[in-house]
Amino acid sequence: MSDQTQKNALQNDSVQLKRQIKKLTAENKKLRAEQKNIKQLVDKNEALLEQLREVNQQLVFSTLNAFAEKDMANLKYDELEQHSQRDGLTGLANRAFMLECISLAVNATKRHNKNFALLFIDLDQFKPVNDNLGHAMGDKILKDVANRLSAVMRESDTLSRYGGDEFIALLNEISCLDDVEKVAKKMITVLAQPSVMNEHTIPLAASIGVAIYPQDGTDAKTLIEHADHAMYHVKKRGGNGFTTS
Repeated sequence: MSDQTQKNALQNDSVQLKRQIKKLTAENKKLRAEQKNIKQLVDKNEALLEQLREVNQQLVFSTLNAFAEKDMANLKYDELEQHSQRDGLTGLANRAFMLECISLAVNATKRHNKNFALLFIDLDQFKPVNDNLGHAMGDKILKDVANRLSAVMRESDTLSRYGGDEFIALLNEISCLDDVEKVAKKMITVLAQPSVMNEHTIPLAASIGVAIYPQDGTDAKTLIEHADHAMYHVKKRGGNGFTTS
């Protein structure tokens, strides 16, 4: 091969190599541009993912706060509802709630052919406590009486402070008069022990009138009136007892 031929071959190889280098350079430039675009997309997606994480976190916090606020609102509602149904001094059912309970008992006993009883309880000689020892002492006595009476009643029964030193007990689903008399005797017994308050020994006793549904009445007003009248019969006999008429 002559020198000229070798020179021509080298020139051809050089041209082809330059073309390949140019082509590779263009492809490399294109790849770098694509790589840049991909990086921008990744950065953008990461930013979007971060925003999504923040939004999700805020959503979780908002949901938890909403549940917490709902629970608090329900709690406050329950407290208000209970407050409207409870006697402020003793925590027992108040007059309005007891009347509602009696109405519900009337409807329930009509459906199931059951009886229930009302006990109208009035403390004997309670006025001198307020007059001689003050109303604060009287309030303590009423709380003590409420606790004692509650202790001898079933969970299915309801005890209310009807007013002043008067209480009403609703005994649900009684089978016979003996069941009522047993509860009344227990009440008389638990109130037989004097209450000791601030070094004062205060004797306790109560007069209890009983009304039975349906023979003594078929509505709350009539039943309470009957039990009240029965209670006054006990008062006239000297108190510290119970009767159904």
